[in-house]
Amino acid sequence: MKSFMFILLASILSCSCQANRGTNGDVKKLRDSIGVLVQKGLLQKDSLILRNALKLSDSLLEIDTTKKARMMCYYNRRLIFVQLGDVDKAIENLEKYMLCLPENNPDRLNYMAVKYLNKQQKDSANFFWNKALAVCNSLLQKQYNSNIVMKKIEVLYLKSGEQEAKKYMLSELKLHSKDQILQYLKSNWTEFCTMEDKSKDMRNSLKEWIKSKSFQ
Repeated sequence: MKSFMFILLASILSCSCQANRGTNGDVKKLRDSIGVLVQKGLLQKDSLILRNALKLSDSLLEIDTTKKARMMCYYNRRLIFVQLGDVDKAIENLEKYMLCLPENNPDRLNYMAVKYLNKQQKDSANFFWNKALAVCNSLLQKQYNSNIVMKKIEVLYLKSGEQEAKKYMLSELKLHSKDQILQYLKSNWTEFCTMEDKSKDMRNSLKEWIKSKSFQ
């Protein structure tokens, strides 16, 4: 198995060198190979594979500056650092990933709000939560989307508390009684609240995740 991994890594590194010459096909192969290594490393809880994937992502960030490549790298690097137990690096790459999203993306806005909440800057947090709610409302006026409803429920919970979030969830469920996502949320409301309470503290929530997923 180790010999296979060395052959695979050698092949990937070769692709990385060729990609420096600007071959789009090789850049794509490098991106795909990193994804394979990350999945394999996470599945097998193999820190060596994950560290190799990390090194290759460094190379990819140097040779492919497209937003798609950066988002993929930051997303994978966040997963790697969580598994390796490096909370600071995990948060750093999570933020880099979020900042690649459009400025009016609800996930990005919610992330920024939680970031400022962690800094005890409630006014700034509310500014981003209000923007997130405005974006969700605008999107829902155009077309109903249960995923956007879920994002709005999450923002309401974090900004205004459980009562406001549940009130909105029940009102939407009354209008869209066959929505399976809302039905599931109602049935698992306690778990949702617990998860959102933990997410308010970005660092501790990552630490808990690391503790449950760390290598044996």
